[in-house]
Amino acid sequence: MTANWHYSNNGSQAGPVSEAELQQLVTAGELQEQSLVWREGLPDWQPAAVALPSAFGSRADVPQLGGISISDLHKDALVQQMREGVFEHIPGEMQFAGFWIRCGARFVDGLILQIPYLLVKPAVTAMLSAPQLSFKPGEFDAKALAPVLLQMTINIFIAAIYEIGMLSKYGATLGKKALKLKVVTADGGPLTFGRSVGRYLSTWVSSMALGVGYLMAGFDAQKRTLHDRIASTLVIKSR
Repeated sequence: MTANWHYSNNGSQAGPVSEAELQQLVTAGELQEQSLVWREGLPDWQPAAVALPSAFGSRADVPQLGGISISDLHKDALVQQMREGVFEHIPGEMQFAGFWIRCGARFVDGLILQIPYLLVKPAVTAMLSAPQLSFKPGEFDAKALAPVLLQMTINIFIAAIYEIGMLSKYGATLGKKALKLKVVTADGGPLTFGRSVGRYLSTWVSSMALGVGYLMAGFDAQKRTLHDRIASTLVIKSR
């Protein structure tokens, strides 16, 4: 059975789990009638007794739960948990970040990364005295490329640490934070370290063929780039 259910667990979002696993949580008493759950296809989060009445048997057949109507419980529970910050967004109501605002965030990140790049450059120069390019008949001095290649390698390493670290910890780079954007999984959850690594590596695929993978965001219904598709992520407007 497909694991596509998400639920509120001690003030945070958990899942995905299958319907059978959700039933086990109900049986174990870890999921109550008023606990909010969601799966793809539902417009927003709903009390478990409303979204999956079969899991509660006869308890969910009554029109009220603890003297509160199902409809009121649905609305009040959702509003309360949103106030408490349990969910920053509802999957059915996410606002996708467009192509140009994402370009702006990438531009800001590029400016920020120039700082460590410039700080590292003198160290690279000190490690390797930059030789002059010398051309001889039928020969090219490959050693002259060593400082350039070393600088490029260090720059890539810095960019990887920056993006992976920021996305896995905060869900956004400084450029995205400045423009109030956030990267989430396709179901609205936070990125794990592993998924952040995968997404960063996928940006290299998007960069191929003149950056066509990035241009996809301008035509995609969810404003996804190729690396978003590969890593199953979304870039949304944070609240």
